[in-house]
Amino acid sequence: TWTTLKPAELKAESGATFKDLGDGSYLVEGEKSARDAYELTFRTGPGRVKAFKLEALTHESLAGNGPGRSDNGNFVLSEFQVSAAPLTDPARRQSVRLADSFADFSQKDYPISNAIDGKTESGWAIEGQTRHENRLAIILPESPVGYPGGAEIKVTLRFASVFAAHAIGRVRLSVATEG
Repeated sequence: TWTTLKPAELKAESGATFKDLGDGSYLVEGEKSARDAYELTFRTGPGRVKAFKLEALTHESLAGNGPGRSDNGNFVLSEFQVSAAPLTDPARRQSVRLADSFADFSQKDYPISNAIDGKTESGWAIEGQTRHENRLAIILPESPVGYPGGAEIKVTLRFASVFAAHAIGRVRLSVATEG
């Protein structure tokens, strides 16, 4: 069971903005940057997050309907990073170790596992005949994420590939607390 999270805060390192499309997804607008990072901050209840689902979604405003912001609709997600802190003590923020990842499609030599390898020079990409379709990835933490009184979870999507302006153009993040 997936729960789409509504971010308490959304920001892009480049200054790009996020337009709420009303279905839990956000369209990234504004200047394209050669490199960027999106930080999505969520506040959760006492449950523990066992998996993250990242969706890169198409949109008519993106090149070739996207889901990437590049001129050909592709993206390269260099790193998917997570940190968490108890709601009652934000100073106790810790990085979350990620254990595994799965995607419905990956470009040759750009598997989803590259997005959790700790190296910004690699990444997950979707170039190919299916690049203009919705794409999803599942990211599993090494152990469930959460605190008894709730958590503030920050997910950072880092786009630092050698290909300029290859960020996701429309994003939705969900979590699973069971299964």
